[in-house]
Amino acid sequence: MGTLDILAKYHDEWLSIALSFGATEDLVQDMYIRASKYKGFLNQDQTPNRAFIWITMRNLFYDSIKKNQHHIELDTTYHSIPETPNEYLKEALELVDKTKKEWHHFDSMMFDLYLHSGLSMRDIERETGISLSTIFLTIKRCKDRLKQQNDKN
Repeated sequence: MGTLDILAKYHDEWLSIALSFGATEDLVQDMYIRASKYKGFLNQDQTPNRAFIWITMRNLFYDSIKKNQHHIELDTTYHSIPETPNEYLKEALELVDKTKKEWHHFDSMMFDLYLHSGLSMRDIERETGISLSTIFLTIKRCKDRLKQQNDKN
């Protein structure tokens, strides 16, 4: 039995995950496509690796928002949401810029590099010579500040 056959048995579970993100069944189909190309979707005992699938679906969902291919399915009666995912991104970046003004210059520069360059933390380490632990702790501290600022708003 192939990977896709095993994963298909749990289709309702994967659909539930997609719906929890505000996505549609298309996200599940994208996960199946990814599963057909890569390993890691099954444990050694041939059961689905649920954590791996959840993370894959989350990443696919974020990628679809970045590419403006996904429209969030929320009931706007109860949620005040912008018209398009690009407006979410614009609002988030405005919050980041507002919050960054209060940060140390190094923190701000490191977060900008991480956010806008598309480089992983390990890539940044290779390119800059700054230790991975410094990069990780700086980015973590910046994210925590953003969460705190968002909670205030």
